Amino acid sequence: MFSKSIVAFVAVVAVAVSGVVAKPITRPAADLSRRGNAVQSSSAPSFNNYMNLPSMANFDQFFGQNNFDSSQNQQTVVEQQTEVVCQTQAIEVVQQKLVVLMEVAKKIVLQQVCEVEVQTVVVQQFSSVVSSFGSAVSRQSKQQPAYDQNIAGMLSQVMNSDGSLSTGNLGFSGSNVGSNAVSVGGSNWNDASSPASVQMAKGSAQQAAQAANSSSAQSQSSSQNQTSASASAAPASAAASAAASASASAPASASASAPAAASASASAPASQSQAVSQSQAASQSQSASQSQSSS
Repeated sequence: MFSKSIVAFVAVVAVAVSGVVAKPITRPAADLSRRGNAVQSSSAPSFNNYMNLPSMANFDQFFGQNNFDSSQNQQTVVEQQTEVVCQTQAIEVVQQKLVVLMEVAKKIVLQQVCEVEVQTVVVQQFSSVVSSFGSAVSRQSKQQPAYDQNIAGMLSQVMNSDGSLSTGNLGFSGSNVGSNAVSVGGSNWNDASSPASVQMAKGSAQQAAQAANSSSAQSQSSSQNQTSASASAAPASAAASAAASASASAPASASASAPAAASASASAPASQSQAVSQSQAASQSQSASQSQSSS
């Protein structure tokens, strides 16, 4: 269900910057047999029953095992009674619409997928499909830069009138995307100069993205370092407080002991002097007794 909604959003990206779609008058026959063979014969990893998660039971059946990014889809451009041409809007308006689509995509991932492993896979698929469209825009793909008018027309079915997400099956497969493609004219593409200018623009955009990622990584690392430093500082602070407390109590003990020691020192000479006096008195008394005996 989620993958189907994702394709609808990707297709609508082109609608955000294009004109009104005219009624098709012809539909060239598509070689659908080629599509099936190209999609299924592959050495690409299968995500069916990935990690034994029930929600991944039929993942590969949507786009195909070798068609993770939908780049192998057969594209059939539908002729329009009136040519559809791009109509330049303020870039802020375009960015607003794309952000709305992106936030709805986030809502789908978070509300309709509960396993983080599945969330990871479908987000990577979403990113890959958008990247594949980017290759078509820069004329580096076998596909034309176009959108599927049938899939884009299902946008209103993705959400209910109260803003909640619908849960019904939209009734198409990923391999159907491109069967009713509309090519939009009016761009400034020039076969001589555009390949180089588009490559330059792509390189600048990638550089900006890398700089943003680097800044985010540095900010996260700094936050982690501050957290670690705070955790380390707590025991050190406790030890310092204990040491300060011990130092404060030591002088007090020493001060209390000092008078006692001084008193002991002062009493020691007095005791010694008293002992000497008593000894002298005893000697004198003994001498006097001896003198009387002699007489």
